[in-house]
Amino acid sequence: MKTAHPAIIITNCTGRKLHSGGVAFNDLTSGFSSIDALAGAWRKALLATGPRYVARSLYGGRSFREAELVAESLEAPLYVVSGGLGLTSAEELVPAYDLTVSATGSTILPVLQDLGLSTSHWWASLNESLGKPAPIASLLRSRPKATVYVAMPSTYLGLIGDELAALPKSDQARLRIISSPAWQRDAPAALAKLALPYDERLETTEFSGTRTDFPQRALRHFIQAIRGNALSLAEGRSAVEAAMSRHALRVLPERQKRTDDEIRALLRRHWQTNNGSGDRLLRVLRDDLLIKCEQSRFRKLWQSVRAEMERS
Repeated sequence: MKTAHPAIIITNCTGRKLHSGGVAFNDLTSGFSSIDALAGAWRKALLATGPRYVARSLYGGRSFREAELVAESLEAPLYVVSGGLGLTSAEELVPAYDLTVSATGSTILPVLQDLGLSTSHWWASLNESLGKPAPIASLLRSRPKATVYVAMPSTYLGLIGDELAALPKSDQARLRIISSPAWQRDAPAALAKLALPYDERLETTEFSGTRTDFPQRALRHFIQAIRGNALSLAEGRSAVEAAMSRHALRVLPERQKRTDDEIRALLRRHWQTNNGSGDRLLRVLRDDLLIKCEQSRFRKLWQSVRAEMERS
């Protein structure tokens, strides 16, 4: 289904890596005095890491595969927003790595909090250090007629949000942002108007799934079910609203409380199936097992189970 309008797909990296080893952010020496020093140390660690893999072969999980399917159907290039590699073509050779802007895993968040900075500061400094400042703006300049589909969760939109907001209005008009309803409610007005208004009613269609892959599933719905690649932004938003109006919201049972010991036991039980991914295990607890667990509490429990697994 090649489109008459050229397209670019931009999605996020995933915590599930299909190649092990490589460099991990947690292995860096702590105590960096500035974000630029941190980015420089990370760049040096990346350069010293081998072997290299085609980026698309590095990421596992349904969210990445959904984005790949859309890119293949449109014969469009696929790009990945990565907290460790910046903006990367899916065809680029990259090292295995472990750095995330999510709350769990080899996360950079505590360091950024100590420096009083946000993930958007890290995005700017990282790409500057890698020799590709403002990479999304550069990509759009290189493809001036392409419609750009940005499908990712709020965590990664927070990472690139400042760069998207700084784009010229003519480039912003080419964006189609697909993310969670929560991001749409809280996003800056200039970006929220570029979002396709998908909500939880998507879960009552054949494109249902988990929250972690919601943006990519919505993207595939937009391209395959609505043929939205042939529509203007206004037409696309109207088409999504019409499609969602034909479905009722699915009512989920109320989540139940569990003790710390009970949650740790559940994490151990589902650990191997989910490769120990904090993001995936949190979704298992909340979406599959319907258990209440606030994110900071989950992070502490997940870290304690991870320490157990490493010892054993």
